[in-house]
Amino acid sequence: MSETIRDGKFVEITYKVTDKKTGHVLTRVDFPLGYVHGHNEILSPSVHTELEGRSAGDVIEVPIDGSQIFGPR
Repeated sequence: MSETIRDGKFVEITYKVTDKKTGHVLTRVDFPLGYVHGHNEILSPSVHTELEGRSAGDVIEVPIDGSQIFGPR
């Protein structure tokens, strides 16, 4: 039985960021990045929301608007 991601749960993830227009991989993290869900906001809030309730091995795809994170160009 796999536990689900929830507040206070230690989570390790790998990820990649891909430009939707060009398909180019902008960054990739192949070694697990660890954080405590709901306590360490290290990723975009939309990523944290999408991870809630997921289990080990699940793959998610979350569109991220860079202007919301970094401000307008």
